Amino acid sequence: ESKIGIKDKALNLNLNGGLDEVSIDKVQAVRSSLTNNDLKNLYQLANACKSVYGDDLDIEWGITNGKVHLLQCRSITT
Repeated sequence: ESKIGIKDKALNLNLNGGLDEVSIDKVQAVRSSLTNNDLKNLYQLANACKSVYGDDLDIEWGITNGKVHLLQCRSITT
């Protein structure tokens, strides 16, 4: 399932490895931040994590230049 959230700011990686907060226009505010290809790749990543670690996972990820990167995967803790 995909739901588009309304947003007014974006975080962009800067050359020093930090993040810059920038305002976005009204068109970007209601557009999906993820492409269909991003969503497909995230689905594949989640399934791969599930096959290794099981259900109920906390998965942290990032996307750079169209490539999905797994940052962390662990069981959900309460």
